[in-house]
Amino acid sequence: MGAQASLLYEHVLNPGVEVPFHQHPYEEVIVCISGAAECSLNSGPWQRYEQGSVLIIPPNTPHSLRNIGSGLLRQLAFMPSSVNKTKWLAPKGSVE
Repeated sequence: MGAQASLLYEHVLNPGVEVPFHQHPYEEVIVCISGAAECSLNSGPWQRYEQGSVLIIPPNTPHSLRNIGSGLLRQLAFMPSSVNKTKWLAPKGSVE
């Protein structure tokens, strides 16, 4: 059941920044360290989360994240792979 490899990213998003819809062929676990955000899965309704929240995004699930707070959003993203296989489903232009 253990991962053979893993990736860890620290996401730091300015207020109002949105990560466009994308997906990965593996599960992603996001831990919100500080701030307030929303996540949409499969273009569904936006769901709020904040510091202390843990999101588990299933493999191949289109998702988007956005900072809805007045300060920085800081979160850690864990993925069980040695290679980032993100597939962007929308232009990456809104990522800062």
